[in-house]
Amino acid sequence: MSETSEFRATFADVRYTSVRFLSEQDTALLERRRDAMSVAQGQLSDIKSVMAERAPQFAPRVEQLERELSAYNTAFDRTMAEFERN
Repeated sequence: MSETSEFRATFADVRYTSVRFLSEQDTALLERRRDAMSVAQGQLSDIKSVMAERAPQFAPRVEQLERELSAYNTAFDRTMAEFERN
């Protein structure tokens, strides 16, 4: 499986476990989501390194993905904070 395919599959797991956790509040799902997010960030870092070497013209796209991944994680954290307040 290519790096990008692995990243897509991992991030699909992040999204899936995020939604399930928000609806079920199962701490095992939260841990799985955190692990998947960590793996996704590592995979994206690997992709960034490969792209810098082999196809530097795509660097802005990879950097945009990094920003979007970070924004997704921030939005989830904010949602969690709202849940905890209520």
